[in-house]
Amino acid sequence: MKGEVEIITPLMAKQYLATSKGNRFLKRGAVEKYARDIKANKWLLNGETIIFDEDGVLKDGHHRMAAIIKAEHPIVSFVVRGVPKEDTELIDGGCARTVSDNLKMSGKDIEFYSTANVSLANFCIGKEKGICTPSTSEVEDFILENYDAFCFCLDLSNKCKVNGIKFQNKVSLRAAAYYAYKNGVTKSTILRFFEVVNGGFYESEKETAAIVFRNQLMQGDVSHSRKARNNLFVQAQEAIDCFDKGLPRKRPFKGEKNIYLGKE
Repeated sequence: MKGEVEIITPLMAKQYLATSKGNRFLKRGAVEKYARDIKANKWLLNGETIIFDEDGVLKDGHHRMAAIIKAEHPIVSFVVRGVPKEDTELIDGGCARTVSDNLKMSGKDIEFYSTANVSLANFCIGKEKGICTPSTSEVEDFILENYDAFCFCLDLSNKCKVNGIKFQNKVSLRAAAYYAYKNGVTKSTILRFFEVVNGGFYESEKETAAIVFRNQLMQGDVSHSRKARNNLFVQAQEAIDCFDKGLPRKRPFKGEKNIYLGKE
């Protein structure tokens, strides 16, 4: 086997892909994610390898090659050639790292880049930019651009529960709180809203919106489906808005309008 650092151009990537037709189906989301990082010059030489077997057939790096072609931009990568065919069967046998894992490994703040904040960033990036699988650099950039709001939402994590039981789709609740805060709703109002939702006790008719929303949480769809998450996200916005305005509430929130998203 022999390894060396190479500059891989789009033309070379096409040639490399042509050596292994029928290898496996490409995941479009992964290709698009890599291509965005390549275009943004955020694809780094980190020691990961492109692997060819002893017959010159590409065995690992198909998504990266497709991303180079899509981005129309070269990358620098470590390339290993001459791997015995029987050994290539074990490629990619390890456990894949999450975005949160990658950020923590690079020395970032473990608590700030927790799974809770990363999942919130993924949710918000999907809503704002239509990106379903953001890259590590895209998540980090988004969190840093909205640093104060993410600090606040990290404190909220333990309050997104009902009767002490963590709600399955709590990322939807934190996202609603995130956009409410970004649109001028005070921290104290949002914190009080979740205190009432969690505890079930209110002080006046002006806080009944939180009670109505609490009851919806207790009775609603707690699946992990995208539809359930989106419905809860919109309902939570309506409930926080009603609570912020001090409007008495008896009817359930229907989830008809994004109050805060896109309002900035």
